[in-house]
Parts: sequence; C-alpha cells; structure tokens
Amino acid sequence: MDSRKFILKQLVIVAVALVACVGGMFGVFAMLGKWSMQVLLGGIVGYVLAVGYFFFMSIGNANIAQGDGKDATQGKAMAQGGMLLRYVAIFAILVVFVKTGLCNPFSMVIPLALLHPILMVYEFFRKGGA
Repeated sequence: MDSRKFILKQLVIVAVALVACVGGMFGVFAMLGKWSMQVLLGGIVGYVLAVGYFFFMSIGNANIAQGDGKDATQGKAMAQGGMLLRYVAIFAILVVFVKTGLCNPFSMVIPLALLHPILMVYEFFRKGGA
C-alpha cells in the first residue's frame, strides 16, 4: 500500500476514534455539571492538536523511512528533532489558550492524552498484513 494512503487511512481511524472519545469526555463534563463553552472550545482545540500531532508525526516518519540516502543516526536525529518541534508547538498553543482563559485546560489535554491509547488499540486489532 502506498505510504500516503496508509497514513490517510490511519489518520481517518484516529480522527473518528478521537471524535468518539471527545464526545464521551463532553458527556462526562455534562454529567458532572461542569459543562461550559470553555469545555467545548477546549475539546475542539485538543482534538485539532491531537489529530495535527498525529498527522505531522506520520508524515515526518514516512519521509524519514524513505531514507533519501541517509543513515540511521541521521534519521534518528531527524525524528527526535521533529518530535521536539511538535511538543514545543503544542505546549506554546496550550499555554496561549489557557492564559487567555478561552479553554478549559483539562478538556484540551485529555484528547492529547487519549491519542496513545487509541493507537495502541488500533495496533492491537490491526490485521498483520496491513
């Protein structure tokens, strides 16, 4: 399978799973009586950050895997540099939204924290040849 098609397939699966998880998160906030527009906006921002993080991670790792004549140490350095850049960007965006008071911090961070378990469940149920 072409790497772009594989990345888009994974991105759609992650995006749909995150929508379900963020919807559940909204339900929990509503049941606890903590629902507000800040929670809604925080969930949306967290969702966009999580999907964006996964997209840029996938694209960067696919480019590294293609190699372009680079050795393993250069690929590792590129992957670590890309990860650091993504983390710094996410941290800066989170700080800006929290400092402005537009978003609930928990509703922004929860979608980011759910990304890894979603990927683990996806890999568990993925067929061996895909």
